[in-house]
Amino acid sequence: MSTPFSFFSKSKLSKPGGSGTTVAVRTLVKRVSTPTPAKVPDEGRLKVIAREDTPGSSVSSGSKRKSEAPAVPRAVKRLRPSPSPGVEAPSRASSSVPSARSSIPPATSSIAPSSSRSLSPLTSASDRATPDNVLPVSRDCWTEEEGHLGPSFLGCEDVVKRLIKDYVPYFKNPNDPHDKSFHAHPTKYPVAELEYPNSFASERFILLEPRDKDHYNPIMCLESTLYTIIRHYLTPEQQSLFGTLPDDSIKRNIDSDSDSESAPRPRKAVALDHPSSTVSTPSSSSSDASQSSLSSLTSVSSASSVFSTLSAVSSLTSISDLEHLAEAHSFGLPSINYLRLFRRALHNHDGPLFLKVMNAINALFRAFKYPPLPDDIFDPIPTNVLRGAVRSWPNSQIPPPVLLRIVEETYQRAVGPNVAELRHYEAFSSEVYGELLPPFVTEIIKTTGLESKHLFLDLGSGVGNVVLQASLATGCRSYGIELMAGPAKLAQIQLEQFRIRCNMWGVSMGAVELEEGNMLVSQRTIDLIKDADVILVNNKVFLESLNDELRLKFLDLKDSAIVISLNPFKPPTRKINERNKGDPGGIFKVTEKDYYAGSVSWSSYGGKYYLHRVDRRQLQSIEREGSTTRSTRSSRSRR
Repeated sequence: MSTPFSFFSKSKLSKPGGSGTTVAVRTLVKRVSTPTPAKVPDEGRLKVIAREDTPGSSVSSGSKRKSEAPAVPRAVKRLRPSPSPGVEAPSRASSSVPSARSSIPPATSSIAPSSSRSLSPLTSASDRATPDNVLPVSRDCWTEEEGHLGPSFLGCEDVVKRLIKDYVPYFKNPNDPHDKSFHAHPTKYPVAELEYPNSFASERFILLEPRDKDHYNPIMCLESTLYTIIRHYLTPEQQSLFGTLPDDSIKRNIDSDSDSESAPRPRKAVALDHPSSTVSTPSSSSSDASQSSLSSLTSVSSASSVFSTLSAVSSLTSISDLEHLAEAHSFGLPSINYLRLFRRALHNHDGPLFLKVMNAINALFRAFKYPPLPDDIFDPIPTNVLRGAVRSWPNSQIPPPVLLRIVEETYQRAVGPNVAELRHYEAFSSEVYGELLPPFVTEIIKTTGLESKHLFLDLGSGVGNVVLQASLATGCRSYGIELMAGPAKLAQIQLEQFRIRCNMWGVSMGAVELEEGNMLVSQRTIDLIKDADVILVNNKVFLESLNDELRLKFLDLKDSAIVISLNPFKPPTRKINERNKGDPGGIFKVTEKDYYAGSVSWSSYGGKYYLHRVDRRQLQSIEREGSTTRSTRSSRSRR
């Protein structure tokens, strides 16, 4: 029985596999030179002294963080499994901490989608994407617009508040067992804010966990987004101000927050003017800083010091304030590993500590986002460091973890709460709903060589997932048409929210057009087919009559256009000859390819898909041969 909450589920990551068939596609990629940001004069350069984290102490095997093997997605409580196959996400030591994994039984194959899609975050899994996930697409992916959200913005708070009766407290106040500020309440619920890379962009997350562990967990969503921003929008030197990222401490005891057991590494002077800032020579005097850590909470005095320092950081309003705090650290005061405190607060369910750490982290983000104006009005105006980081990405490519976070965040908020509308279809008809998941979409983009100059069509686009991902990944112009009113309505909502989220992350997407209608009679579809470079048709359950009509539409395709489908429009082994040359599918050269577990919403198993490339040369050759033969016969008959 479905519930309003059935769209939430755990993350089930599938194992990748090698393709049994390889198609050589030549793609010309223009290298786009990254504009050099305006440099701040050395005289006005602000530097912050930040100590790098030190190696953690050895811990027992029972307390180490575990790295689980990817599991096969199941068809239970899932509309579509979480993306990023072939990567792992570290699980927390405590079983009471929200988990994104579970052991999963094999699922039965059915074209109808299972009841929900995972809204669990990618955490560090997608951040360690394999090279196969990297798209060979270069474009100007940044935006000059600021991140104003507008009244139509749909955030985590809006989604969870609607279903708050199904949420329970996660945090508590360890110093006051009677403190109810972290309890679930229709209006007085605990909430934390997170700054996003673009200016004026932030989101509020309700700090509760779902009763059903398979459902959407806003705390884990916040955690995943936080790590993604720090990893991909800051240099390593700037990251050091926040502390230790999970990958760096995966073998350390989550309860051990003290760095004092090993000699501290030398501090580095970190220039905060731009992500491409240089790093000065390590200071030897900084190496003599106190080996004690404010992140150690083993005594009342140290805990008091942590809270006072966190409060000081939370009050920062500019990079200059951050500089003064760092200078204080250089005189013997230890620095704080905020990310380790963040994980410790999660592990211990310590609500007050979590809120203070989040305030401090947001203050650091704001110092990067809103640098102070120069005293001299003729000096260059400093810009948002986080938004400017997009220009420094290699080859102007959006990192896959950033892309997948945007895709997931949008789906979680725009489609997830309304997933029941996707089940209104006639069984065993061409209207049965199913989705291609982000890893499969990534494979299609790579295989077809889709670029920003191309036109991409999705015939039967559902809620618009493929159209949106292709537009963001490549900057291409995209169009989708969907017959059913429910998915088409959600597609429009998702498009609006997707644009807002791209702006929040400081990235741009290509032009997207979505239509509700019949692909066979839509004049817009007919016109665009003639110019399309890549067309996707999820015809897994299309009636043969519909496939036949599409074959006729494809006769207008230009040479070298590509059609991707789950059932072939011409058998790959069929040879064109004089007898079957009238088959509309004869314009295609078809290649059979494999997709793997975690690629589609209706099955946990792999399958086949087909790449059709328009190549009329064989038909033209047969036509010429036939014409020559007929001419010869006619000449002989006259004799």
